[in-house]
Amino acid sequence: MVALSLPQNSSVQLRTSLLPQKTPNLNRALQLPLNDITLRGMRSKGTRVVRRICLAISEKESLGSMDAVAKNSSPIIVIDNYDSFTYNLCQYMGELGCNFEVYRNDELTVDELRKKNPRGILISPGPGAPQDSGISLQTVLELGPEVPLFGVCMGLQCIGEAFGGKVVRSPYGVMHGKSSLVYHNEGGEDGLFAGISNPFTVGRYHSLVIDRDTFPDVLEMTAWTEDGLVMAARHKVHRHLLGVQFHPESIITTEGKTIVSNFIKLIESKEAVSAPTPVQPLTQDDLKKLAADKAVEYVSSGMVLGLGTGSTAAFVVDKIGQLLASGQLTNIIGVPTSKRTQEQAASLGIPLSILDDHPKLDLAIDGADEVDPDLNLVKGRGGALLREKMVEAASDKFVVVVDDSKLVTGLGGSGLAMPVEVVQFCWKYNLVRLQELFKSEGCDAKLRLDGDGKPYVTDNMNYIVDLYFKTPIKDAWSAGKEISAFEGVVEHGLFLDMTTAVIIAGKDGVSVKSPLRSNQEWFVASFYILLSCWLVGGSWNV
Repeated sequence: MVALSLPQNSSVQLRTSLLPQKTPNLNRALQLPLNDITLRGMRSKGTRVVRRICLAISEKESLGSMDAVAKNSSPIIVIDNYDSFTYNLCQYMGELGCNFEVYRNDELTVDELRKKNPRGILISPGPGAPQDSGISLQTVLELGPEVPLFGVCMGLQCIGEAFGGKVVRSPYGVMHGKSSLVYHNEGGEDGLFAGISNPFTVGRYHSLVIDRDTFPDVLEMTAWTEDGLVMAARHKVHRHLLGVQFHPESIITTEGKTIVSNFIKLIESKEAVSAPTPVQPLTQDDLKKLAADKAVEYVSSGMVLGLGTGSTAAFVVDKIGQLLASGQLTNIIGVPTSKRTQEQAASLGIPLSILDDHPKLDLAIDGADEVDPDLNLVKGRGGALLREKMVEAASDKFVVVVDDSKLVTGLGGSGLAMPVEVVQFCWKYNLVRLQELFKSEGCDAKLRLDGDGKPYVTDNMNYIVDLYFKTPIKDAWSAGKEISAFEGVVEHGLFLDMTTAVIIAGKDGVSVKSPLRSNQEWFVASFYILLSCWLVGGSWNV
């Protein structure tokens, strides 16, 4: 049972996953007058349980500077990581006059969340690690740059991990309901700690922290304990993206409600700044630069980077060179995917290497020619598909940068080339075989020519056969296997299940999409754990 004590004259909408369908004392359980409670979206599933009941609170008589908050019809969205403290945070926001809605972390997708047009997002505490937080990590990456976002406890850990940091066990053990003094360096009007004592007392309920040794360069630490543990952080560029490790809603935290109020004020100040109207529409190069700048946020000092090839990737390499020259990045090593990129990177002073010397890369950034809804790619129209695939397959993370013209409903759907690199020996033989392979799909196979009308030669001294499909490829996985089975085929331009994130620039701004693999991987892992237990113990009672 969740108990909320909210001010009078409040309208309430409750969203929770499990609530008894017959609760005669519902008003007493929530400590609110029954006539103040609005239940909508009720739906039972035969188990005497009401699911998907919505909760939002808006105070009719808001206080002081919170008048504008109450008048704003867009909600603050709270992502509930299955933690009872979530509703204590909600209570603070309700008392401050906020309109908000609470959704469990597996109750909606990031795209569905975006369509709700939230004025702010709060990621709640929760059990486990960031990998257990449903859409929270993806929300940080996709919506954090656009929408004010406040992470609490595991919410802060999600921010740290999303930008490349590691979340580790606290060296000082489990802190559950314990108080600590916290110091901060952010007393300005736009900070979480405006008007907060320094130091001040907080309540801590966690066993994990962001590792100081891998703390992301794109973040700044804004609060810490006496023993140096990260207690708060903020994005250096997107200043509205921030979080705390402690619990501001805990009674132990002496000034927690002020911190929540400061987050709401931050939302208000961002809303007060109207975006300037562009004098002219953004060009395709403008969009590519926007995507490239966003991609470089994934880069941290000390990384070994795969440097892509193509017009969009060139903007990424330029940006990395600028950051190295200014000292904002240090100790970067680049592994180029083409001679063209090698020359560009060398001219910018980027130290270079090859896979022989650095067989494991931290990150690769590259463009793409097509991106399907599952974030599979067609690449290689720039002629570097073999080296691109080798470098990007050797990378822990692969970030793709495109403008929205590259989005397709299915690979091959643009009507442009899907390249296949073949050896020069008997290239016509393979061209005919490739065309015959996809004859039923109306495929036309052509040898790629250079500007002089001669066969285009790759950096690896091979030719390229371009396949032109009239309709999207029906089964890209099967197509890739069948193409690779031909003797004389070196590589194809289908990059399947390789992406970590795709950054897309369009007229409405930059968005980030990530493959939805986590639930599938969790299911497979859980299945094998259960199977192992059954094989060992002969029982499913684990």
